[in-house]
Amino acid sequence: MRGRRHRSRSGGPDPRGRRPAQIYAGGARRGRVSRLRPRWWVLLIVVGAALVAGLVARGNAKEKGARSSAEVVVVRAGRPLLRFDSQRWLGADRARRRKALARVPRHLRRRRQTGTITLRVDRRALSRRVTDAARGGGGRVRLPVRAVAASTRLPIVRQRLRNNCETAALEMLLAGQGRRIRQSRLQGELARSEPVDPIGGGTSAMVWGDPDRGFVGRPDGGGPAGGYGVYERPVAALARRHGARPTRSRGARPSDVYAELLAGRPVMTWIGLSDGPYVRWRTREGRRVTGNFGEHTVVLTGLRGNRLAVNDPLDGRRKTWTKGKFELMWRRLGRRAVSLR
Repeated sequence: MRGRRHRSRSGGPDPRGRRPAQIYAGGARRGRVSRLRPRWWVLLIVVGAALVAGLVARGNAKEKGARSSAEVVVVRAGRPLLRFDSQRWLGADRARRRKALARVPRHLRRRRQTGTITLRVDRRALSRRVTDAARGGGGRVRLPVRAVAASTRLPIVRQRLRNNCETAALEMLLAGQGRRIRQSRLQGELARSEPVDPIGGGTSAMVWGDPDRGFVGRPDGGGPAGGYGVYERPVAALARRHGARPTRSRGARPSDVYAELLAGRPVMTWIGLSDGPYVRWRTREGRRVTGNFGEHTVVLTGLRGNRLAVNDPLDGRRKTWTKGKFELMWRRLGRRAVSLR
């Protein structure tokens, strides 16, 4: 028809002259045109969620990596010896664990100033410690060791007088700590317990000195009864006067002596070279004393298995005794001992 205009489908009126409907977000309406605009808080939520998810994923990955790389460090004296990955250790069988621990020697040696201590590594205990640490996420574990042998090199000293074995033995103990003091000086400084010679007739009425307070009798022998000796208390007091830190014991157990030796500390012990003769007397204070005239002192310097290394001042020689021999003689004098810290 004439007089009618039409536009293309893209925007003009249709051939009938009607205007096209406009598209709104809420549906088809006629009138104003509106654009599609996303709400700003929706965008903020989406971006925040993405950031949180990324941080969580990163933390999980970091934690997983830390767990996979957690180490168990075996240390001795503060120094690392071995390192194990926790996950690999827990995933290994018994044979592989034994092979890994075989890198630790069975025996270690610790040097001291005048001696050596031999240590045995307890591999079973080490395996348990590493397993516990691996299950806990790693960490440091101490190498489990125990002393099985020890030896201390002391100068050998022979007693100069008939009855001064105690001061000769003390000279050896002090020399192990770098204190060179002659036995003659020590004997002159040692406390004495009077009377020098026994008073009275018969053993039941005899009055003599107290070996728990000082030296009894004559160090060089002679007199009506010769000399006897002195016990651990005055000897420890004399060692203390020269700067040492003595530990004395009476009635101790053999295991106590062996523990001192395995710690690298020589031990002066009172023994009975013979089972008697036994003599009984009273001190001036009325205390009763039973003495064994086989009384003697030696210095134990080492231990290995069933064998003890002994410095004997009687003849100035180094000897080896069994534990049984030592314990028999040690019981005869009441299991007395002195060691220096």
